[in-house]
Amino acid sequence: MRALARRTSLLPGVALVVAALASACAAPPDPEMHEAQGAIDTARAAGADVYAAEEYEAAVVALERSHQAVAERDYRQALSHALDARERAQDAARMAADQRAIVRSEAEHALETVEATARQLDASLASADAARIGRATLERARLTARAAEEAVQEARSALASENYVTARDATRGLAEQLREVTGQLDAAVAGHPPRW
Repeated sequence: MRALARRTSLLPGVALVVAALASACAAPPDPEMHEAQGAIDTARAAGADVYAAEEYEAAVVALERSHQAVAERDYRQALSHALDARERAQDAARMAADQRAIVRSEAEHALETVEATARQLDASLASADAARIGRATLERARLTARAAEEAVQEARSALASENYVTARDATRGLAEQLREVTGQLDAAVAGHPPRW
């Protein structure tokens, strides 16, 4: 008799839990969807669309799927997609912060390398002028030096505006090009005795 009384006393509690679960899936998961949208907005503000594009895009797609599930009145699936979108957006924001720091470091290092290499080219140009080597060789070297100067200015401007990808890309491959031209000038000077 006592066991029956216990079972019947548990029934209202079980019924309440079942009713709560049923009602949770009977309405769109608006709070969770708003949280997911907020997390996506935060991730975008952190640069995730640039520095963690794949994870950011996955968050956006998950939220779109959540909206689609709401339209189909599949609220359980909508909730699942909204929670997934929020988690992915938060991950994207963290990844973006890490990747942004890496790209910034790469951009600063590349800029320093190009500036040092450009100074070497300037010194080689001065030696080549003094040695009076061929005009065409000097002109090519001067054009390269001017292009490097423009790239350095672009990279500095991009760094100042915290656009680290542009800053890094502005100097990509430039140090090698400057070294090559410097080597050509130095070889021309070495093979060309000075005229007095």
